[in-house]
Amino acid sequence: MTSLLLDERTAAFVAVDDRGFAGYIVGWESPVGLLPGVGARMGLVGDLVVDMHNYRAGVARELAGALKTEFNRRGVTRLAAFSLRHHVTGQAFWRSMGGIEWLDGFWLKD
Repeated sequence: MTSLLLDERTAAFVAVDDRGFAGYIVGWESPVGLLPGVGARMGLVGDLVVDMHNYRAGVARELAGALKTEFNRRGVTRLAAFSLRHHVTGQAFWRSMGGIEWLDGFWLKD
């Protein structure tokens, strides 16, 4: 994890309030052509975590906004976030942020 955080393509933000840790987000810039149909660099959300023991409304939106702003500052204008098909809360969140369905994926087990 340390090498990921030290990589210049990575961006990470932590939300802390007067009650302590509230959440974090980690994303990185993909190389051109990593994902199908994308001819430019793209920001990928790796993790978005909100501490439900210290929940406050809007923290996920603030973290996602900070990541998007940072990627825009770097000239990266596309952001991809992946959510499990049956994770309705995650999907609803990304839709509320302006996300649209893009790819279907498959998990190959050993």
